[in-house]
Order: sequence, then C-alpha cells, then structure tokens
Amino acid sequence: MRILLALLLCLLGCRTAAPPRPFTGLELVPGVRFYSGSAFAPRLEDVSLPAAPAAFTPVQLRAWAVQTRPAQTVEPLVARASAIVAYPGTLIAAPELGREAMVAVGEAGEGFLRQLRAGAYGKQVALDDLRTVLCAELNTQLGYEEPDLALRVVMRQTSEGLRWSLVFEQTVQAKPGGWPESVFHQERFLLDPAYAGATRTLVVLVPWPFLQKKPPAEGQTVPHTSGLVVAVTVEDPPASGTVEHQAHSLAITACRESLRADLEQQAARKVRENAAWQASYEELLPLRYPRSRRSTLTYLADRAGATLMQQIAMTGDSELLRACADGLLETEKVPSEPEAFGWLLERFALLLLAKDMATGELPPERASLLVQRAGEVGRHPSQLGDMAAAAESLVEFDERLVHANLAHLEANQPSHRVRAFDWLRARGQAPPGYAPLASKVARSQALRAALSTGGP
Repeated sequence: MRILLALLLCLLGCRTAAPPRPFTGLELVPGVRFYSGSAFAPRLEDVSLPAAPAAFTPVQLRAWAVQTRPAQTVEPLVARASAIVAYPGTLIAAPELGREAMVAVGEAGEGFLRQLRAGAYGKQVALDDLRTVLCAELNTQLGYEEPDLALRVVMRQTSEGLRWSLVFEQTVQAKPGGWPESVFHQERFLLDPAYAGATRTLVVLVPWPFLQKKPPAEGQTVPHTSGLVVAVTVEDPPASGTVEHQAHSLAITACRESLRADLEQQAARKVRENAAWQASYEELLPLRYPRSRRSTLTYLADRAGATLMQQIAMTGDSELLRACADGLLETEKVPSEPEAFGWLLERFALLLLAKDMATGELPPERASLLVQRAGEVGRHPSQLGDMAAAAESLVEFDERLVHANLAHLEANQPSHRVRAFDWLRARGQAPPGYAPLASKVARSQALRAALSTGGP
C-alpha cells in the first residue's frame, strides 16, 4: 500500500504543464493597388502616368505581428483624424474598428520601431514587406488582409504635401446563436494634414482582429497574436546603377501593369453589367425601407456615375434621403440604359437641391455640394434648374455647365468669377492666362485670346 501511495505521489509531482504554443505571428500577404479620386470617393480611370522614373517616389511597407500589444505608447488614431467615415458613407465620431488603434509619424514613429525591434514590446514576428511607388496622379493603397480582416494605408501626393488615410475592414461571420447574417464593417480615417502632411514615416498599431471580445490586459502576453504594427516609409529616389534603383524600376513597372490589369477588369465588368443591366423599378424598391435607403442610393449612384446623388446618399440626413426615395419611387418609367438611369438620378438630385435653394431652405453644407458639382452655376437655382430640365443626358448637362461657368467669368462680382474659374480649372477647362482677380481689361484680353485660339 505504501509502495502504491509513493508511486502515485511521484506521478502527481512529476507532472509538468504542457509547453506553451510557440508564437508564430500571422500569415498575411502584403498588397498594393492604385486608383484616382479621393480617399473617401475612390474611382478607377485611365490615367496618363508620367514616363520619367523621377516622377515616382519609392515607398516601403513593413509589418510585425506582436504578441504583447503596448498600451498607449503612441497617440490614439481617433485624436489625429480629421474625418471618419463608416460604410456606406456616414460621418461618425465614435468608431469601433479603429477605436483602439494608435499612430505615430516622423521621428516618433521611427523611435517606436527601434524599440519594437529591440524587443521592448515582447515577441514579434516580421511579416513580408513590400516596395512600391507613389505618383502624383494616383492614390497608392497598400496593406495587409486575410479573408475577414484588412488594414490598408492610402497615400496621395499633393502640392500641399502627403495625404494619408487608414481603412479598417472586418466581416463578422454568421454563427448559430449569434449574428443571424454576416455583417461587413468598414471605417476610413483621414489623418489631419497638419499632423501628417509633411511626414515621411507613418506607423500604426492595431489589435488583430479589430473587434476583440476581450482585449488583452495591459502588459499581458497571450499565446496568439495580440496586435499588428504596420509601417510605411517614403524613401529618397535611389542612385542610378544601384540595386535599389533596379528595384525601383521594377516597382514602377508593377504599378503600370497593376493599373492596366485593373482597368481591363473594370472594362470587362462594365460590359457584363451593360449586357445584364436592368435598371428597372425593382431596383428602386429597397428605397421604401429607411434602413436600406442610404446603401441603395450609394450603390445605384456609384454604378451609374451620378456624382451629386452619390454625395447626397453618403452625407444626407434621413429627411433628405426620404425625399430622394419618395421622388424616385414615383418615377413612372425607369430607363434600362445605364447612361439614362444615371441622368435620372443626377437630374433628380439637382432639381431637388435647386428647389430647396430657391425657397431658402437649403442648408450651407448642401449648398456646397451644388457648388462642387456645378461651380458658380450651383449658386443660381433658377439657372441650374433650367439647365437640368433642358438637358437630355449627363454628357449634355456637363457641357452646358462648362459654357455657363465660362460666361460667369465675365461677372462683375469677384466671388462669382473665382468660383467659376476654380471649377473650370479643376476640370482643365479654364482659359489660359485668365486670372479672376485681374483687371477687367486683362480678363477680357485673356478671354478673347482663348476664343481666337479655339480654347475653352
């Protein structure tokens, strides 16, 4: 009996805990895409890229999976964002996906990376990096993703410096006893240009996944990945004849090929959409339900190229969306052609806002949408309404807008001339040599010179 008891005590005392799981990080592959438009309204279109390699700036993307997520060692992303937009287009003040994200730029970001590599934040595993380019004509979108999770950094070079934005995406899959259906979450953070416009290094630290049921306690080490550190660095152009220069040339070629392939896919998709397009009344039926109005209008306007209606869908309040929905649902005949359907949406948006402006009921934020869409014409509801009612297509309406804004260049009020000129210049239609605040004689000479040369 004593022998059996001794053996039992020995077995109990000799038991050892199972070895902890090794920290292996994440299996994420970096990716990059290029597109034009803004961070909040991206679009893919044929852009004539410069031929000179010097027009492209080298960019490096790096990332590390970290087992222990540092607590508040850098600044909260929310504090450095000038705007946050949740899918499908709602401005928000309290994000979910990016709530715990932190960000650092410049020397603060470089210092954080040095501490990270020195092991100050526990175990970390480097992910595959990526080298790409930045071009003034395009947004460069780069980042990491897995099937239900993505973090992307969007960069654009402007005359006033870099514009940075961060995109968080996470899909919560349907589960028995949980969500009845899969839910897609997306948040876009536009970094304040005063904070990040001049930086060449951006570091962001996020929990992975973004929506964690129980975030790790401060300083806690867990046997799975706790966070992801992503660093984007804008580099100086490499010297000719070096290995770095060869890599830069390959990145430029990859940029051109990526844009070409995306454009070909978009063209093929448009062919399929046109062949199967059925812009019938059934497509408008979701507008009957308040919860689906914003997403339905955003989708239809984006697909049809109705830019003003898309802006209304993304930023309008519930009353404006209801007015759009009620008016469109009363349409007797919905055209089946994509171009005609787009003009139906755009003309309705123009007439709706012009009517409110004429009665003095249009808030300033909506009035700015009309100026953005129509230039100085957007300040004159009667002229805008007449043009929208007379035009037979979106192309015809845009042509009328150009001629009407050219006429406003001869207005007596400087503000009228400035708005018309800025709108025309943004579209490459401004008369060469014309300055809206120049003397009347100089303005007239510039307009006559443009007419004599067949210009705008």
